[in-house]
Amino acid sequence: MLTLFVILATLHSIIVPITQGEDELAHYRYLAFIAQSGRLPTNPAEREQAWYRSDWPPLYHLLVGWTVRGLGIDTTRPHLKDVGESPRRRLVGQIFYPRLIIYTEDANWPWQDGILAWHIGRFISILFATAALFFVWLTARELWSLLRGHFVRPRLSAGGFATLVTALLALTPRFLFTSAMLSDDSLLVLLSALFLWLLLRLARGDDRGWLYALAGLLVGLSIATKYSTGLFPLLFVPLVVWRARQAGWRWTKAAGRLAAAWLATVLGASWWFGWTAYYFNTVREEGWFYGLLHPWLASGPDVSMRRVFAFLTGAEFTAPERPAAIEPGTFWDWLVYLFQTYWGVPVLEHDPLFPWAYLLVLVFCLLALAGLWRLWRAADSQTRLILGLLALTVALLFPFPILRFFLTRNVPETGQGRHILYPAAQAVPILL
Repeated sequence: MLTLFVILATLHSIIVPITQGEDELAHYRYLAFIAQSGRLPTNPAEREQAWYRSDWPPLYHLLVGWTVRGLGIDTTRPHLKDVGESPRRRLVGQIFYPRLIIYTEDANWPWQDGILAWHIGRFISILFATAALFFVWLTARELWSLLRGHFVRPRLSAGGFATLVTALLALTPRFLFTSAMLSDDSLLVLLSALFLWLLLRLARGDDRGWLYALAGLLVGLSIATKYSTGLFPLLFVPLVVWRARQAGWRWTKAAGRLAAAWLATVLGASWWFGWTAYYFNTVREEGWFYGLLHPWLASGPDVSMRRVFAFLTGAEFTAPERPAAIEPGTFWDWLVYLFQTYWGVPVLEHDPLFPWAYLLVLVFCLLALAGLWRLWRAADSQTRLILGLLALTVALLFPFPILRFFLTRNVPETGQGRHILYPAAQAVPILL
């Protein structure tokens, strides 16, 4: 299965033109800045040069940027002909392709300079996603001993069950496509998969303190990759409470395990927050509290975060809630779009499989949920804990996107299914 995924993802990365992945041009400009300077931006002018992703967690961009820099690749060439740089280019872009650059011979094989760096980044993404699939397989294999007695056909081997779970993720069009692009989602899915693998080992009774710390460190690093996993530290609470009751821990031991996990989480993410607070704070202008919040809530392109900052400071928010071309959506529109983009990938903003293929997928999911309910009713306490942790993993990914939707009513921006798919890449296939 891993071999098939690598082949398909590699074909996607070679065939699909650059900039076709979500935010690919922004990811490239960010890592290109790092490749040129060897570091993150330290002032607003450098952030503008690195473009709008430079306000967001940088771990993926650092790893790819440093790799490109180590290989001695010049990311200042070729000059990408941005459609937005002139009205004439915008017209050409609309005629040939509704994307961000005009494609020239510079992007053709053999790849050189920045185009080579772009494809190296894509291949690194494939490596991250492939490693994540291995841990999905490993997690499913280890869980089979708990789950097999509840299946109608228990003759299925642990390896067979793990392969089915892995295939459900690996062959999902959205996962396959995005994993082949220049995207921080690929590192996020690897860190999330590693974390959930450790979390479920802890749930099965491996109580060594350093494992709690390692799991927390992985959460922190995932937050330094993308904010989607910001609520994952809460997963340690039901785990520690359950283990304390089952093993008869004293409250000091339970508190120690929880503290180890949370302190390691802070350690894993603090370098990014510290860098941003040091170089981009506005303490002199707005005081300590608002001045330290400003770099994260008011500096980036995210309208919803800037609205939250305006609310906290009592300021009037005057910027538009969403681009003028985007109509305000309903929550139902958001749910439909989330489900569609979780499983599929629109082509040229059009999805020929919508809605019929997605209705079949919905029926499959509803049947799987019915089976999951039967499994829950028959399961012992440890199996229920594991199922509960997997379900909570998925649930913790929804508050931020839902909040962003109600603040902006921007369905295409806030309802992207990949924001759920990648951090929950292990949980959803196992539950289904």
